[in-house]
Amino acid sequence: MVASNGYLSNKKRLVKDTLRVLHIPKGRFEPPLVVLFVGGPASGKTFLASKIQKQLQFCQVTSDMIRAFLVPSPTFYVRETKIVFELVDDVVKELVGDKRNVLYDANLKKRIERARVKRFVEAEGGRVFVIHTICREEVAFKRVMRRNKRIQSGEARGFIIDREYFRFVLNNLEPPGPEEDSFTFNATYENLDLTRLLVKLKKKLGKKITPGGV
Repeated sequence: MVASNGYLSNKKRLVKDTLRVLHIPKGRFEPPLVVLFVGGPASGKTFLASKIQKQLQFCQVTSDMIRAFLVPSPTFYVRETKIVFELVDDVVKELVGDKRNVLYDANLKKRIERARVKRFVEAEGGRVFVIHTICREEVAFKRVMRRNKRIQSGEARGFIIDREYFRFVLNNLEPPGPEEDSFTFNATYENLDLTRLLVKLKKKLGKKITPGGV
């Protein structure tokens, strides 16, 4: 794992290396839009982010990808280390400064965390929009159990989540407050209707200042 002092001394290289492996659409927008996610485990955050990326001009930055990059052999206790989110933040800052729309694909469970991101995004000239994913508990936990099996068999990276931790996360989520520009997305069913959300996101995109699709 990269220690905090090691991150600071290698910050520019780590940000550059991360940007190199991201899929960054050609389009630039003024102002750029950063979409944040909040929701329980297996409530469809990453799935939804991938769907949005395929339809609109967004660069998807995932905390899981950053974690795999910084922490090759993670444990339960380091999965949300400060260093991971420092790199996520710094990569997002670079993208927003370059007028790119960003999907900040990490579970920002607390309003104070989302407010922190909003501050630096707005300082870089961007705007923030929050997507709150909800899902019926039993449906989400069945998805968690399927993912646990894939992790145990070595087919996927990640952490085993038991029922106790699953409920702990749910109970500690802070849904968007009235001061947050947000959209609640019901992800109970696999066959998701993205139309309403995509229309809303299109309306929120700034003016495209370089070519490159929608």
